[in-house]
Amino acid sequence: MAILASFYRVYHLYRKKDILRLVVFDEALNRMDADNVEECMRFIQILSFQVQIVDPAGKTKLVVPFVNTNIIVMREGSNSFVEHVTCKEIEQWVEHEQHRALTASR
Repeated sequence: MAILASFYRVYHLYRKKDILRLVVFDEALNRMDADNVEECMRFIQILSFQVQIVDPAGKTKLVVPFVNTNIIVMREGSNSFVEHVTCKEIEQWVEHEQHRALTASR
């Protein structure tokens, strides 16, 4: 939250009508619990930030309801792929991965 407040202060100092308010989080949500992730995402919306979140599937399901565009970047060997996916597709994928992890642990 302190980081978001700092970004807001900087962006507010240079406030123009059409300023890009981009904030990038590289796995920053990994150490937060579900309540803090949701609070952080609500705060991002209130501040009208455009956010890019790098998340290796750990908190994806918590973030999906707060974003308009979802882009998944995948890698197979030395090849990378970019896919635009809907919120519903991400929710289904997360459920599938959770089910797969449960069956693998039995």
